[in-house]
Amino acid sequence: MKSAWHAYPGTYTDGRGTENVIIFNDGEELEVEIRGVRFAGPDFDSLSPVEDASMPYYGHFVLNKDELCDCTITCEVPQVVGVIPPERYLGALHVGLRLGKPAPNGGIDLEVLTLTLSYGEWSFSSSGTGGLFEFELLNLKNQLPAGHHFLNCFGCAYSDYFYGGQGLFGSMYCFRDCKAEYLAVRTKDDYIAIFGKNAGSVQETHICPQFTRRGVGIGYRG
Repeated sequence: MKSAWHAYPGTYTDGRGTENVIIFNDGEELEVEIRGVRFAGPDFDSLSPVEDASMPYYGHFVLNKDELCDCTITCEVPQVVGVIPPERYLGALHVGLRLGKPAPNGGIDLEVLTLTLSYGEWSFSSSGTGGLFEFELLNLKNQLPAGHHFLNCFGCAYSDYFYGGQGLFGSMYCFRDCKAEYLAVRTKDDYIAIFGKNAGSVQETHICPQFTRRGVGIGYRG
């Protein structure tokens, strides 16, 4: 679901060098301008030229199925971390994504995501082995000191992923309109039965006024 625009400072690096960029996010789509060319997409690994990809200056980039690859993208996403007793820290989630070259199977030969969370006196980095925001954020969550927790959709009691799988980023769903039914989910069949009642897709890094800290063993993802 769309939210106000957010701007994430970052970098884009490929064989031609490194460029400072700003990634804009409206809650549904990411957009960035690199060397005068605008790219947009719902995910960090699905950024495509906004204009006709046949234009000559797109030869300055490597595209796979019209999406940027053979590059490294970084950015800083503001994040809030809660601490019990009630206290909040404004921190930053550093996103580092390495995208490999086009592969014979139609994909790319490498995709490595690493997240680093910094707030207050603390800093934690994910393993870079999970391949999705879900698993890298879970890795960070397991490193947080006791009583520390994410204040975002990933850390909310009413968010979950599609039962058939998800993309790298931004493919969570919000169940704030059927809270009791979602909290009662115990099996995949339970989840499928209420999935159509979701309030729409949300990004892991978003937060809304109905945020409720997620406990253990809740919903489909546990």
